Amino acid sequence: MSARWETSPELAAVMLEPDSQMPFYSSDGIDAEDATRLLKEIPKTRLRDRWNSSPTVGTFLRSIAAHPQVRGNRPASAGPVTEVGISGVLIDDPELLTLAPDVELGTMPTFLDECTVEQKTEYYRHLLGCVRESVRRQQWFAVQHRYGIDDALAPPDEIDPVPGLGGRLLLHFWWD
Repeated sequence: MSARWETSPELAAVMLEPDSQMPFYSSDGIDAEDATRLLKEIPKTRLRDRWNSSPTVGTFLRSIAAHPQVRGNRPASAGPVTEVGISGVLIDDPELLTLAPDVELGTMPTFLDECTVEQKTEYYRHLLGCVRESVRRQQWFAVQHRYGIDDALAPPDEIDPVPGLGGRLLLHFWWD
């Protein structure tokens, strides 16, 4: 699905799906100024559009406009911005990067003593996956409530730490 709207010369079009040939995030994505301008220029009926299960365009833009630590994705480009991809956000919130898991690992089960190395490896891989999912759920819950990104039909497909400007880590929430 690709939706485009004519807007001002500075933002000639808005596009919900990033160009697949471009990187899927950019640390200099849509900022509060861009979002405020887009909220005025995009027809109100189009603010309800979304990419797959993502939040609506309006929700993304209102969050970006209200919170300086939230920026919208857009395909990275060398030239002036004429298209903006909105399928997720980059969030500069160090606390989200350091969330502790909400699961108790406890003591290791005694049956592991009788397992092969391959079985133990698979058990630990599964356990690590559960912890990772727990942290992702907490991060998504925090983003929904802190930044008002709350009308997604499903949690993000990916939540990843990515380098921002100056190497500072940001969290990237992205819906495929």
